[in-house]
Amino acid sequence: MKRLCRGQVFAGRKSGQETNFSTSPERWKVIIIVLTCFFFIGFSGSLKASPVISTERREPAPILAPFGMRWGITPEDFQLLIKNFKVQSKIIREGEEIRAIQVTGIPQKNLLATLFHFEEGMLWEIELQLGDKKWGEEEYNNFFLMTKRVLERRYGVGQPVATQTLRVGDIDTTLGGYVWRQFGGSIQLYLFHAKRGDEQFFLISQHFRPK
Repeated sequence: MKRLCRGQVFAGRKSGQETNFSTSPERWKVIIIVLTCFFFIGFSGSLKASPVISTERREPAPILAPFGMRWGITPEDFQLLIKNFKVQSKIIREGEEIRAIQVTGIPQKNLLATLFHFEEGMLWEIELQLGDKKWGEEEYNNFFLMTKRVLERRYGVGQPVATQTLRVGDIDTTLGGYVWRQFGGSIQLYLFHAKRGDEQFFLISQHFRPK
């Protein structure tokens, strides 16, 4: 079954301001296609802020769905669960089928949006999109490394995924990351960078799956 594209939220920066590669819808389609190629060709394989990093060594924790979610719930049950929270949601459909629900407003620092992905009517992936509209390359790189260290302390050393580069028209893109696999699930951490001249996009994404 065809799966939905990733990377629906971006943070842009040029000379300290938020930027957009182009006002043309076709340009955005190119960016979405680029992300789809990366994620499905090169990389197949309670609402609280992130905890403080501990220096204590411990056994790797089992990987569970974030926010206390249960894998396999339906889109309808999910909408009932978030009904009483002060968040905004947007349904993303493929034909008549709900493929994802985008949620914003979760009170977690540096969380831009969360995508809850559904396949065959069941929740199968939770994608955290992280960053800050005011950040540049250095801030994104530092936050990516900090997030990696947090995951390593919880789940052990992650397996690096070979960095992928691709040029589409006049846009150069790079995607690199790590994957953790434990009993009960997996986590993928990616840093995406798109550049055209002086304009840049960055996105850090963290993907939780039940296997």
